[in-house]
Amino acid sequence: MSEVNDPMKNGSGLAPRIQVRPFQERDSAAVRALYLEAILHSREIGNAMERGTELTYYDPCTRYAGLALLPVAPALLIVWRSKVWNGWYTYCQSAMLDDMADIATYYGTHSNGYWVAETEIVSTGSSKTIVGCIGLVKDSTTSSEPGVAELRRMAVDPACQGKGIGSMLLRTLVEHAMEEGLKEIFLDTSSYHWAARKLYEKHGFKEVRREPISDELWFIVARAYLHYYVLKL
Repeated sequence: MSEVNDPMKNGSGLAPRIQVRPFQERDSAAVRALYLEAILHSREIGNAMERGTELTYYDPCTRYAGLALLPVAPALLIVWRSKVWNGWYTYCQSAMLDDMADIATYYGTHSNGYWVAETEIVSTGSSKTIVGCIGLVKDSTTSSEPGVAELRRMAVDPACQGKGIGSMLLRTLVEHAMEEGLKEIFLDTSSYHWAARKLYEKHGFKEVRREPISDELWFIVARAYLHYYVLKL
């Protein structure tokens, strides 16, 4: 179990204690709610939606068509935002019906594991809050290679991002993987989650390939990718 005093402060000026511990069945509802909040309302997704950055990354051959359609650009932006939002919502709903439906069972066998980061204000009558989570899966559905496992469902409360919680979760997962004799951890993430990619790279993950994420919004071709990372242990 990892534990530190984090620099975040509450209204009383007290620094909450943050600890990373194994997932327990009673955490299920809180973890699912956190995952949805972190994915659908992360700073990266919010910034991209606000700026409409993907609209600026069009294929050169569509440039003139885009200029001709400038008068309807606001409507296209609304359609694009709806498309991106619906895509992430569908992704999250799929997760809720898959491994997140029964976290204890899915992550409780073999070399698998699931952990949560929990805060607690050290004061009388204080309550604990789950602000992060991360999972590791080693089975035939992720990789048939011996000693290879997948990092899954990492999330940090948007209000607590940038406070070192992600690093605590990653260190705990990597330590577990090494204790289990694993040789490699892999993961995938999107171009939208640039902060997460920087965090993975900081902890030794290397990008091994990327694949474009298709976009069927008429002439717009979004430059968004699925990034694949590997950490050799």
